[in-house]
Amino acid sequence: MFIGIDPGVHGGLAVIETGGLCRTYPYERMRTRRQVFSLVAYKTEVTVVVEDVGGIAGDTPRTAFALGQTLGFWEGLLVHVYQLPWATVSPHLWQTRFARLCGDRWCPKDRTERKKYIHRNIKTLLAADGVQGDVSLELADAVALAWLLSKEKIG
Repeated sequence: MFIGIDPGVHGGLAVIETGGLCRTYPYERMRTRRQVFSLVAYKTEVTVVVEDVGGIAGDTPRTAFALGQTLGFWEGLLVHVYQLPWATVSPHLWQTRFARLCGDRWCPKDRTERKKYIHRNIKTLLAADGVQGDVSLELADAVALAWLLSKEKIG
């Protein structure tokens, strides 16, 4: 099982099972330990990668705090409660690797265009791998992180 986490305020968690199923969970629906436990309970091989977010130029202090709070939630729950292997990866690193696996040198710089690029390409890559599941634009980054983790060591 590969878990990718986009800890942004509108992010979430994506799970790619070795059997070819992709499930996504928006962050606002994953606030209880029971929900996370149901995902990882009785799994012997679970690997987690989390986007290492920092403040973005122009963010308000409230937004920056929310990012840190969300990241702390995931770290506390997945690492300290469930003791899962954990790695972080910078947005620049994973997005560059993703673009190269798509046959490009870089992801678009514009945030909106980059989100659309990742969404469009991750759907194609999952289909090529025989992985089934819905991928929303909002959770495309989490899915891309989980997919990359299933392909190569990142973080």
